[in-house]
Amino acid sequence: MGTILSEKKTALITGGSRGIGAALCIAFAKAGYRIALNYVSNHMKAKEVEKQVKKKSDCLVIQADVSRSDQVEAMISSVRQHFGRLDVLVNNAGIMANAVFGLIPEEEWDRVIAVHLKGTYLCSKSASTLMIEQRYGVIINMASICAFRPLVGQSNYAAAKAGIVTLTKSLAKELGRWNIRANCIAPGYIQSDLMDKFAKSEEDKRMFKQIPLRQIGTPENVADLALFLASNQSKYITGETIRIDGGLSI
Repeated sequence: MGTILSEKKTALITGGSRGIGAALCIAFAKAGYRIALNYVSNHMKAKEVEKQVKKKSDCLVIQADVSRSDQVEAMISSVRQHFGRLDVLVNNAGIMANAVFGLIPEEEWDRVIAVHLKGTYLCSKSASTLMIEQRYGVIINMASICAFRPLVGQSNYAAAKAGIVTLTKSLAKELGRWNIRANCIAPGYIQSDLMDKFAKSEEDKRMFKQIPLRQIGTPENVADLALFLASNQSKYITGETIRIDGGLSI
């Protein structure tokens, strides 16, 4: 996938310090993109990813909480000042706070919705202003198969991801006139620290056995799909959600 793009473009990856986000930063850098790497708390991890990205391309590291409008606006302003443009936004930042529905603390419900759904809204809103000026842009949102097949204990996460799927369709309809495409990726079980932390229940173990490909996906699998959606090979695709789950949702 790294050979699809050759011209210098800029990609902003939120939640880029680990897991899928780190793989996205590295893959887009290898494809020739200049990278704006967003993180919220783990500075050390962000610097580690920056070091790998800089082997291939320019990298700007930006600390920002995507659920805070002031911080998001400052982040997009930094991208504009440093790179002069923004071609691709990947809304990848996310958290999990699992609990059975009736036992979810209100503050944890609010935080999960704020980071995933509100964060996607705020970043897309601010980035689209710059993309409209350019008359070009690609927005890639990270959903989950939980948007279609929710698991017990993840009602907050599933609700946020389902909202992202529908928000993506709205973005595609409203921004298409400015040559801005918006698509969504819905990963299944992907190797990550979040997966290691939460995928230990008996239900999860049974779910693994239901994957037709009999394997867990990798962050690199997701990054390859994101590169395709950012490329000219998908220039007539918008408003879609592509599931990447080894066939789990069949």
